[in-house]
Amino acid sequence: MIIGLHHPGIVVPDLAKAIEFYCEVLEFKVFKKMEWQAPSPIMDQITGLTHSSAKVCLLKGPNCYLELFEFKSNSSASSQTAYDADKLGLRHLAFQVSDVAAVLSKLQACGGQVMNQPATVKGGGTGVYSRDPFGNLIEFTTAKGRFPSL
Repeated sequence: MIIGLHHPGIVVPDLAKAIEFYCEVLEFKVFKKMEWQAPSPIMDQITGLTHSSAKVCLLKGPNCYLELFEFKSNSSASSQTAYDADKLGLRHLAFQVSDVAAVLSKLQACGGQVMNQPATVKGGGTGVYSRDPFGNLIEFTTAKGRFPSL
């Protein structure tokens, strides 16, 4: 039986920068740092990769974890582009916040990009898409109207 969503995982080119960003902007805390070197049959079995090596950091938030990966063998990182929100697959992470404007200010100060101005939805909730320094889509919402509270 499912207990709940445990963590999304994000692959980044610079783990230290990602830790700084998510801890500063979203106030996550470092829970555990790990690393594995090839050959690692167990991690290759879990990830479906071969001869993988990575540094990993598990961050703890108010009601979830966020797992950040920096793969040492990620040779295709420079050729990847940011994904659009309407493409199939996982597209964005949404975080409920108490003050969208304050979070956006931190996001920009830490190298993130605001995509549009925040919009107020029916019922009074606010939502806005942004990107982290690596191009990942992040939504910030306040809990009202169509955005239920956690």
